Amino acid sequence: MRPPLVLASLAVLVLALAACGGGPEGVIAGHIEDVEEIMQDNMDDPAQAVVDFQDYARLNLPDALRTLGVALVELDEIEDDGERKARLEEMLDEIRGPMRSLMRTANDFEKGTRNNREAQEALQKIMRRWEILGEILEKFAREMEDASRGK
Repeated sequence: MRPPLVLASLAVLVLALAACGGGPEGVIAGHIEDVEEIMQDNMDDPAQAVVDFQDYARLNLPDALRTLGVALVELDEIEDDGERKARLEEMLDEIRGPMRSLMRTANDFEKGTRNNREAQEALQKIMRRWEILGEILEKFAREMEDASRGK
């Protein structure tokens, strides 16, 4: 998977998961639309889109992740399996259209960034940051696994 599509996919995944927000799914659909707008507005300047997306994510990701937690708790509190499934479908119905639209735009955006050196460099810089964090978190997870085994 190419870095621009990876970034767009991560954004979509996080926002999609966060969209299960027991009421605020309409607000989250708005976030999805905002991310798509960033791509649409910067099709001719994908490097700027990367900067704008990072700024947007830094500002809005904490709320999206909090919303995910609210949604998971709401779904967990529904005892009836059928009602829980119905509520999740209701949540997803709210974001389905914006998500599909975003995916189409992300595909077009990714095509436009393939040969844009500046955009690729900006994406690589972001990906390196997350890669380093991932390595540290993996090491921590191994340490915790060892601790659970009494090592």
